Amino acid sequence: MPGKIPDGWITPAQAAIRLGVSVDTVRRWIRQGKLKAHKEGDRYWIDPDILPASAVKDVGREPDSEVMILRERVRELERDKAYLQERVVALEKQLERQQEMLESMQRTIETLTHRALPSPGGLKNRIRNLFRRRKDMENSDSS
Repeated sequence: MPGKIPDGWITPAQAAIRLGVSVDTVRRWIRQGKLKAHKEGDRYWIDPDILPASAVKDVGREPDSEVMILRERVRELERDKAYLQERVVALEKQLERQQEMLESMQRTIETLTHRALPSPGGLKNRIRNLFRRRKDMENSDSS
């Protein structure tokens, strides 16, 4: 049945209302294999005909059942939002720590660079001294 969900199939939220349980319970039953469902993309679809007849509440498609479905979906979205907000805070803290580490490494590199390389004036004086010694050696050899 890939790619096509038959008409009349319901979501886990709708099944939860019909069964009088939470959406989390329906999802747990699906994971445990107690309730058969078809997964299309990232959503599960359930054939209402396979719901246990003894547990199904007679709610049909009344407006109240739709409101309950929407309320459950709002609760799910609020949980997702809270999780994502926590994740954003954690990632911001991680970014801040990495920026601090980067700044510390840059300071270390600057310190080591100044120690490892001679100052420009010092190098100039060394080269000048080398030429003086060579000149002095040539003068002493010619005398």
